[in-house]
Amino acid sequence: MWMGQYPAQVHVESFYDDPYACEDGEDGCLPLAIHDGRICAWLRRFGRPYYGWRWYRDFTASAGVTSFTNPTDLGLNGNYGTNEYLNWAMPFWNAFGVGWQIGVRGVQTNFQPATLTVNGSTFSKNARDQVFVTTGFFTRAFEGRGLQGGAAYDYFRDSWFSDVNVAQIRSELSYVWGYHEIGYWGANNVSQQSAVYTSGRTARIPTTTLDLYTAFYRLHFGDANEWRVWGGASGNGDGLVGSSLRAPMSRTFALEGTFTYLIPKQTERTLLTNAGTSISYGPSAWNVSVNLVYYPAGRSRRSLASPYRPLFDVADNGSMIRTLLLP
Repeated sequence: MWMGQYPAQVHVESFYDDPYACEDGEDGCLPLAIHDGRICAWLRRFGRPYYGWRWYRDFTASAGVTSFTNPTDLGLNGNYGTNEYLNWAMPFWNAFGVGWQIGVRGVQTNFQPATLTVNGSTFSKNARDQVFVTTGFFTRAFEGRGLQGGAAYDYFRDSWFSDVNVAQIRSELSYVWGYHEIGYWGANNVSQQSAVYTSGRTARIPTTTLDLYTAFYRLHFGDANEWRVWGGASGNGDGLVGSSLRAPMSRTFALEGTFTYLIPKQTERTLLTNAGTSISYGPSAWNVSVNLVYYPAGRSRRSLASPYRPLFDVADNGSMIRTLLLP
């Protein structure tokens, strides 16, 4: 306005742009064809409006800090460190608007090992490394209104006292209208494994992931900001609350934050030694992460307009909560 332009003439690139328009810096939706968008508009009349594929359109890379605890820490330990992930999606069956995604996250915590000795029994807290892998299929609401959802398989490897591999199925179904969305997401364990919890490696306790059932609300606002809040319960009757926020900082980078808190229904008692020493604790769980997210080709704002951006975040200690099956 200071330059003598009315607001209607000032253009700020954001997710309000036409998600199916030919993108800046590309050759258009038809390679080697020079046009002003009329060909795209004509093709849009037929089926799903997605013309061509670029590897960077629905790809993100991220790194940041994280902190978490869960029932496997027996109320004695918290974990702090770093995490990084890659998440990528693409059209799978464009005629029906079905996309496929795959992502991987690494977590590195507990950089300073510690030892706890109780009545002659020693418990070592070693560096804790984790790997999460998420892959699945999804469909998004057509032109920002209607039903959307999908299902994903989450794999989790936790290297701590011993290497433990567990898995779950995560599902999501929601209704979108404009910048608002309300729906359900849940997780159900499909694989468990026994874990070692003494220095002598003689006691093995089955470990699994909690089944989660939540309702959520998501809002797009401002200049391509995205906020989601959820609440629900675990399969054990524990309460669950959480939230996530993504805010573009520039054309290339966005800041992303998330937290989850599991409110335990009751306390647990665990035997530490053969002499009868035990601890009583509330098996709560929480996860807090702050990440810087990189979008190739300056798509931190325009990514929200893509019909094939990943529906599921890569699993973490907030969406995949490991627990013990105590006798």
